[in-house]
Amino acid sequence: MCRGGKAIQKSIQQPVVLQTVDYWRMAKLFRAVIMGPPGSGKGTISERIAQKFALTHLSSGDFLRENIAANTAL
Repeated sequence: MCRGGKAIQKSIQQPVVLQTVDYWRMAKLFRAVIMGPPGSGKGTISERIAQKFALTHLSSGDFLRENIAANTAL
């Protein structure tokens, strides 16, 4: 393994110190767009983020499927 790889490996093994975060305040400021190919876990990670920060998960795919099923004009 190269020297740089060893440095990365050592940094991963060090304990991580977490700071107290005001999640409610962060949720008010937090905006994210998660993109990726089908089946890559976008919905899964989006739901986890939404739950952790008390956000609403909006999915353009869900909106599109609902409108197609309702036969609305797009």
